[in-house]
This record gives sequence, structure tokens and C-alpha cells, in this order.
Amino acid sequence: MLSTITLTLTLTHNIIHMLDHCILFESEPLLWLAGLMGFQGPKLSQLTVLDLSSTPVDDKGLTAVSTCNRKLKYLNLNDCDRLTDSSLTKLIKINKNLLLISLRNVHLVTDKTVCCIANNCSEIRSLNLSQCHQVGNKGLLAIGNKCSKLQALNISGLNKLDESPLCSLTNTCLGLQMVNVTGISAITVNGLNALIEGKPYYAPSSSSSSSSPPPPSSSSSSSSSSSSSSSSFVYILCSLW
Repeated sequence: MLSTITLTLTLTHNIIHMLDHCILFESEPLLWLAGLMGFQGPKLSQLTVLDLSSTPVDDKGLTAVSTCNRKLKYLNLNDCDRLTDSSLTKLIKINKNLLLISLRNVHLVTDKTVCCIANNCSEIRSLNLSQCHQVGNKGLLAIGNKCSKLQALNISGLNKLDESPLCSLTNTCLGLQMVNVTGISAITVNGLNALIEGKPYYAPSSSSSSSSPPPPSSSSSSSSSSSSSSSSFVYILCSLW
């Protein structure tokens, strides 16, 4: 009952944000507000902020939101470990103006959801995929290639990643200001330096030493100009262990 009352009150401001960490929350109130239960019409059509972090919301509840809302800009589903690609992709496909998506510890998320974000959310500024252990290079390459306005990226703990997505990030996301790569053992100093300097990253070949620097561009002057053309200052969070 408390969950239903809280939802009704916060909807007057087009925001659901007071349910985070409500461990007894169930998906049924979302079905009522979406007009899928009871006799009232949908009440979620103007929703812009949805924070269900650390609640046991499932695919059924999130899919209900997808049926009647196209105006979400801020989505926080941290620690919602019952959600899968099925409901997430449905929600993302119809909310193309999302600016912030946080999916920390949503363990069932895969590259399918991340590619869906890349293909539909070109305006996204902040993306948190920390501890989404099934996400790999495919998803991050898509983000780097298509989300040019991205400013903050948290990919800490994604052990399936190597350095290849860094190339697309340095070439496309010129406004990138913060990257968290803590716990990714495959990320080396070469990749981080390329990201900081805004230069294309060249992964060392298997025959060369992993500590060798990326090859220089054909002209030192062009390298300097390309570096200066990117005004981005990247703040990188990482761990050496």
C-alpha cells in the first residue's frame, strides 16, 4: 500500500523517485498506473524521471511503463537484478530522449541492451554499466560509434572488455569528461593515454610488446592539431590491481 501511495504523490511532478531501496516494492502498482489493471486510464504518460533502484521490480512491471510512456529522460535501475534485456529494450526503444541511464549491478543485462541504447539514445550524456558482467566489446563499440554526446561512462568491473572500445570512444565522444574503468584488467596505460589525449588508439599486435606505444600519426603536426581539436578533459577512475 505504501508503494502505491508514494507513486501517486510523486506523479504530480512527473517523477517516480521515492521508491529506491524499497525492498518490499512489487510491480503491481506500475500495472495500475499504466492502466493495465483496474478501471483508470494510464497515469504514466508524462513521466520524465524513473528511479526504481534497489527494488525487486521485474520485467512485467517495467514493460508496463513501456506501454504508456515516451518522455523519460532519467532512468535509474541500479541493483534491479530481476530485469532482463526483454523489458529494458522495450522501454529504451520508445524513450529515445533519455539523457541518463544507470544499470549498475543489473546482472542479466547483455550487449543486446547496450546496443539498443546506442541505436536509440543518441542524446545520452551519462551511462552507468558498472558490474554488468555480461556486457562486452560489442555493446561498448556501439556506444562509442553512435553516442557522440556522451559525457560520463562507468564500465567498472566489466571483465569481458578489452581496449578495442577505447578507439571508438576517443574518435567519437569528444565531450567525454569521466570514465571509470576500475577492475578491468585488460585496460593498459597505452589505452588510457590514448583516451586522455583524444588520439586514435591502436591495439598492439600479438607479436609486439604490450608496453609499446601506439604508432605515431603520419605527421607530428597533424597529431598535435587533432589532439588540440578535442577540448575534452577526461577524468579517469581506475585501479592498478
